[in-house]
Amino acid sequence: MRILDKKVLTKFDNKLDKSLNRNTISNSLKANGIYKTALDSGKKALHDNNFLKVINRKYHFNSDQGNDILNYLLEEIEFELSEKSKTSIKLSKAYIMFWERLERSNFILETLLLGGLDNSQRELNRILDRWMLEKGDWDSYLFLIQKYGLKTKEQVEETYISKNPNQLDNLIKVKLQQCSAILSRMKSSNFKSDEILNKKEKAMSDIFNMLVYSLGNPNLEYESLSISELKLNDEYLNVVNLPCVNLPFNNSYFSSTTKICLEQTASTFINLSFESIKEIMILQISSGNTVIIGNDEIISGVSNYYFEEMYDLNETMATCLDIDKGKRINFGISKINTISNIIGYGESPSNSIWKLINNGNEVIVDDNWLKENTYKFILNKDLINKVCSNIKYDNPTEIASDNPIGVLLQ
Repeated sequence: MRILDKKVLTKFDNKLDKSLNRNTISNSLKANGIYKTALDSGKKALHDNNFLKVINRKYHFNSDQGNDILNYLLEEIEFELSEKSKTSIKLSKAYIMFWERLERSNFILETLLLGGLDNSQRELNRILDRWMLEKGDWDSYLFLIQKYGLKTKEQVEETYISKNPNQLDNLIKVKLQQCSAILSRMKSSNFKSDEILNKKEKAMSDIFNMLVYSLGNPNLEYESLSISELKLNDEYLNVVNLPCVNLPFNNSYFSSTTKICLEQTASTFINLSFESIKEIMILQISSGNTVIIGNDEIISGVSNYYFEEMYDLNETMATCLDIDKGKRINFGISKINTISNIIGYGESPSNSIWKLINNGNEVIVDDNWLKENTYKFILNKDLINKVCSNIKYDNPTEIASDNPIGVLLQ
């Protein structure tokens, strides 16, 4: 063990680069921050001259409704329904959020009853963190819509909570923690199964009330709007780019971490190379459709574009900060922080460039950024089969929920 004493700190200080160039960089860091300092002005100008080559396509979304899969899914359904009916249709996000949180809470408690209550309270809290912090994926929300239907904003109005759900989610988590602790004590004290189930049902009733008070009453006699005729029902698939040794490309996988309903089957993911994904995305955008992606959060406050080669972070911070995507995934440090929507594609002299919407802002990124920072893509099934003819859809391989990749797929 080596503590940080004066001798060690003096050694660090003696090795510190105190040159004029390093002092200039240090002053810029203190005044402007890391990314403005690391920005290569020459390469920035080179790309500025090529932004007009980006192909802009029609896109439709309400940035004030949130930056998640559900928002984009509802926008796509609204667009398709409006095109068919020739009238403007606005769907209630609050309505689906109500059922998503109720079903997720029930799934969590039922999972705990099936064996999770044997774990320590710390482990129970970890399970609750994992299931409550992650929201549903494309297939999960489609399943909810099939089960509960859809309602317009006139039928179920949006609320402050439907636009800002974090406070409600935190309170639901507290309720689930409280209930899990009680159920765990009841099970260890050999309470009867009926008594344990009644306690669980009481907690679910309380959560139902919390949701009604915050999101409005969805009315149990819900009108089920069938999505069987909508293209979104079976036209798109979950595609991932996970360059890991134990996950061959062109194979299918599934993980129970993506489930939010007891009767729902786990979502299937197709792992494809970035080269194949790129070819499919270009075809999808060229046909007038956007591409929803799950990626690391884009750096904000620097510019409206981000190219890996434009920011020399290693030189700026005087150390090597490189770690490739495969290693980040295997080490369990990768995470999908935000959902973006690709709305355009073009070419620069050295690389392909993409225009996307992130947190309501238009951003330009290049191939290198997209390849290293994007894990999940919603792609057209016909286009996938057109580009990749040898995908193994049958008998998908299960990925354990505690596996770093299983956690990432949430």
